[in-house]
Amino acid sequence: MDNYWPIIFIIGAIALAVGPVMMMQPSQRIRRLSALRQAAAQLSIRVRLSTITLPLGKKEVAVYSISLPTSDAVRPSWILIKQDYTHGANFHNDWDWENQKQIASSFQYGILRDILDLLDDSIVGLEMTQNAVGVYWQEKSLTIDKINQLLMNYRDKLA
Repeated sequence: MDNYWPIIFIIGAIALAVGPVMMMQPSQRIRRLSALRQAAAQLSIRVRLSTITLPLGKKEVAVYSISLPTSDAVRPSWILIKQDYTHGANFHNDWDWENQKQIASSFQYGILRDILDLLDDSIVGLEMTQNAVGVYWQEKSLTIDKINQLLMNYRDKLA
């Protein structure tokens, strides 16, 4: 039995040295998100994290956005958020404005309704600012190419 103690001691020392290093490695999910966001950056898509408020609580999602063409026209700024329920008071089915004071212009309503009907379930919000259009994406079930195509289509229809 005395011959095993040095081996056990060496294995324990290796585990103490290697264990913390292995714990510091990024998870597979973090590596996937990093690659996804880097691919977005290569397509000139900006990514930021935002917290949205839904009836059942707050949720952090990634907002993927692209720039709008420069214009002297004043564009309305608004955010549409997917709600947990369909209600007659919502803008369209289960989509409603985050702030009732900041809504799209009336000529954008039909375009928005068409866009909303085609969105994947992983998209939980749309936004338009003076300078950009964006989607609130849960970063699942779609590829970055699909998000880029969606943003380009969205930009071309609303700008």
